[in-house]
Amino acid sequence: MNTDDKTILLVEDDPAILKLTSRILASLGYAVIAAENGTQALELYPERKAEINVVITDMQMPDMSGGELAEKLRADNQDLAIIFISGYTEDQLSDNLDGEHLYFIQKPFTKATLSEGLETAMKQQA
Repeated sequence: MNTDDKTILLVEDDPAILKLTSRILASLGYAVIAAENGTQALELYPERKAEINVVITDMQMPDMSGGELAEKLRADNQDLAIIFISGYTEDQLSDNLDGEHLYFIQKPFTKATLSEGLETAMKQQA
């Protein structure tokens, strides 16, 4: 898959996971906009929304959940692809995954799993 001009908004409250996932995404050829929480993501989004192709967000964060963040972002762009990442199972989060362009990757994930999830999300958007 061609990742030219593909930008990911990555939202993760654990600094180690944020850094590692950013590195993985960069190694896959994606540009990464990193946010440490939902509030920061909402601050970054308006000025960068034209370049953001996919949002990857942790589900459980102190300031707001990934589900709450997704609702706020999708109020602006209903077609925005959002990948939720969590240590919880997909079944435990099924209420948040009801809708189009919503995806789930369970933690811990591999580079291959992350790459496959992004490819699926981007193909659905095209």
